[in-house]
Amino acid sequence: MTDRAFCNCMAWAQGLDPVGHAAPIERLLALEAALPWKRTALESLPRALQPVLEQAKRMSGHIVHAMGLSQLLLMAPDSRETAVNRRRALVWERPSTPFAHFTRREYLLPEETLTDFGYAMSFRPEQLPQFDGYVVNAGCALRDFLICTHGSRDAACGQFGYRLYDKLRRLTASNPQVRIWRSSHFGGHVFAPTMVELPAGIFWGNLYDDRAEQVLERRGDVTQLRRHYRGWSGAARGFAQAAEREMLMREGWRWLDTARTVQVTAQDPAERPEWAEVQIAYGKRDGHLPLYTSHVAVSHYVETLASTGQTMPRAFAQYVVTPRSEAPTHAASSCEPLR
Repeated sequence: MTDRAFCNCMAWAQGLDPVGHAAPIERLLALEAALPWKRTALESLPRALQPVLEQAKRMSGHIVHAMGLSQLLLMAPDSRETAVNRRRALVWERPSTPFAHFTRREYLLPEETLTDFGYAMSFRPEQLPQFDGYVVNAGCALRDFLICTHGSRDAACGQFGYRLYDKLRRLTASNPQVRIWRSSHFGGHVFAPTMVELPAGIFWGNLYDDRAEQVLERRGDVTQLRRHYRGWSGAARGFAQAAEREMLMREGWRWLDTARTVQVTAQDPAERPEWAEVQIAYGKRDGHLPLYTSHVAVSHYVETLASTGQTMPRAFAQYVVTPRSEAPTHAASSCEPLR
């Protein structure tokens, strides 16, 4: 298969802007599971979690949401991180707003605890404290990067995602604060290679070579990453995420550590909305929050294949952001990153 046959290569050639197409997160669970994975990630979960899945099926057609999760991902064990006879579970949750980073809980679970842990995580949160003894890396300032390499789901992620994973894993070999994981599908094959950065909650796409290194190191001119920023998962898809990107473009890397709340305050009532008014409050948690307001409109649609091998194109909205009011500069504002 030539590169031009992959959905991501077709989309890039058409100038598809990825912003607005990131999955919002309330709670994300990433669980270690050995490769290879089946096309449907749920079918590759440990057998011990099957009773939990069956209960979720009875409750709702959307199994993952019935489990109280925004997303359930698999991640391949890493020889640098895996403990013998233990399975790693990473849980990120949205804190109260405004916020900059998602909270992380990390467990190393004995296999015999998986069923009970699954029930507690999904349906019995009052029982979660009984797993506190398996919590690891509490309080550590770790950055985790999940890269989709789920080739059985889409060939683009298998081809381009693995290249990115291999490159970044080698680049970070001597950095204990950065971890690179192979992940199952989290949407957006068309933006492959695609990556989620946590705890920042940023979805990146179309990442190659120097651009990926720039994200890791948070260096250089951030505007060079405009076409690689899918969106912040603390904001709703579409208009809100497009407005939030503009603040990153103007404020620089500091923005990703700044507490913020992104809200759509008005929207086109049409079935397929073409515009919205978006307000972003940001800065200290002291009641004094600078505001940035903007008008966001759909400028046009790009029709392209959403997955490799499909024959019917999908229309992706493309956004243009017009500021309504200017946000203060760093020197004049109370904008302060959260650490």
